[in-house]
Order: sequence, then structure tokens, then C-alpha cells
Amino acid sequence: VLLPQLSESELELVLMNLERYKSPDSLKENKEQLMYELKLIRQQGYIIHSGERTEGALALSAPITNYIFPACISIVGYGNRALPKVSYLIEELKKSANIVSEHLRDYFNERE
Repeated sequence: VLLPQLSESELELVLMNLERYKSPDSLKENKEQLMYELKLIRQQGYIIHSGERTEGALALSAPITNYIFPACISIVGYGNRALPKVSYLIEELKKSANIVSEHLRDYFNERE
């Protein structure tokens, strides 16, 4: 969720540096998957991941905008408990991220 907030030039710099840590074959697959996910996050305003690091875990994340650094709000929990409420959690997550983003915009506008 943090990477889609970067400019295209910043994102390209990150991707170039990934090459140092991945084999060329895995980077190609990872880069394609990463670019797909970044586009999806930009379109829908959130992402859901499950079981990547811990089996049964579920993470929902939404970007916070209007800040000087990429930031996000995340909800992390057990998938079996969260799945029945996932639509509600997504809406609340997006609302919360928007509230924080609006406060940040107002804060930075006042400081200017």
C-alpha cells in the first residue's frame, strides 16, 4: 500500500534496487505481480492479503494521502473471524484513511 503512493520516478528507483536482491527470473515474476497489485491498490483504494507470512492471518490496508511520506492504516487479524465482516471492514478502513488524509491536508494547508 505504500508503493502506489510514490511517484513514477520514485517507484522506478525502488524497482531498480529490487534487482540487487532478487534473481533476474524471480524479479520478472515479482515485478509483474507487484505492478498488477499497485494498479489494483490505486484503483480500489485498499488491498487484502491473507496467509503470506502467517497461515490464517488476514491484513487489510488502505493508503493515507496528503502526508509527506507514504503511510497507511492496516487491520490485521485472523481470517476466519474477519472474512464474514470483510466488506464492512473495508468500508470502515477506507473511511478512516480518508478522515486521516483530510485532517492531514487541513493541517498542512494551515502550516503553509
